[in-house]
Amino acid sequence: MSRLTSSCGTSIPVRLLGGLVSLACVVAPTARAAERQVLLVAAADSYADLKRQLAWIGPQIDNPGLAAMVESLLMLSTQGRGLAGLDVKRPLGLVVTSDGTDIAAHGFVPVKDLDKLLTSLQGMVGPAERAGDARRITLPSGLALTITERDGWAVIGQAARDDRPAPAPGDPTPLVAKVAADYTLGVEAYPSRMSAEVRRKLEAALDQAAAASAAQGQPMEPAAVKAVLASLGQTESLALGIGIDDERGKVFVENRSAAIPGSTSAAVSAASATGTLTVGTPAGAADEPPAIRGYIAQSIPETARAEFLEALDQTLPRDADDSLTRTVSRLVRDLLPRSTACAAV
Repeated sequence: MSRLTSSCGTSIPVRLLGGLVSLACVVAPTARAAERQVLLVAAADSYADLKRQLAWIGPQIDNPGLAAMVESLLMLSTQGRGLAGLDVKRPLGLVVTSDGTDIAAHGFVPVKDLDKLLTSLQGMVGPAERAGDARRITLPSGLALTITERDGWAVIGQAARDDRPAPAPGDPTPLVAKVAADYTLGVEAYPSRMSAEVRRKLEAALDQAAAASAAQGQPMEPAAVKAVLASLGQTESLALGIGIDDERGKVFVENRSAAIPGSTSAAVSAASATGTLTVGTPAGAADEPPAIRGYIAQSIPETARAEFLEALDQTLPRDADDSLTRTVSRLVRDLLPRSTACAAV
């Protein structure tokens, strides 16, 4: 990460990227050869940069041995091999593309010697089998991946049913470098490029995930899921990332979205600039308004409201011994249930 800019200032590589690849595979198990649009790019700083950043951030969180601990765990997991074969000076990334009918995800890991890296990671990802110029591994989850080496990159994709890897983007360097320049770990997505067919497939995949979550006793609010999907159709781009600047001693977080001009989301954003501030804040220079203003509306599902009220009963007992606690309890019990009954905060 070489710079940190935003509109709101404030490891294992193969295993990590394999998990991200499987997320896209839920939507479409195969890919088709056609003109492909980039839907998402994720990137992380180089391993050397991450080690340096951990060494700085450890003392900031009262854990000065954090970097050494992570390095020790890595050596233990790889039986003392470390990440031999990895190019530790270049970032790694993930690129998700679509031809309008499918979604394909490819991980990109910078390598100097792919076979040596796969040998180092064998204890975690299993042995690699050669299939022509490619290598195949099967993760503990059962997901089969194909890995090919191209221009200093290990290109990771799902093993297609016909044993041919899904079509990968061209040189990923400009895409990955752009995100890695801004963040230590970041994601940039372009929902507006998603076709209606892919959006329908994504909705079906989310419905399946919601059903599976409900079966495990963790129900998802259907209205919230549909609201997220609806907002994607009005969103031109999204960015989410964290940057650790150890040279200047700063940590930076960004959560940014750009709405499609003319959409409801764009109209809401434009209208928010004309709102009246109701929270008392110190005046700026020459009585100017605050430089940053935020509006948040969070819906409260009935299940969450019930859990909150139950926690309130446990935290503030009605029969407290001292009068101050009883007074506070009565006030809170009167105010918060009424607030949550409004269905949003």
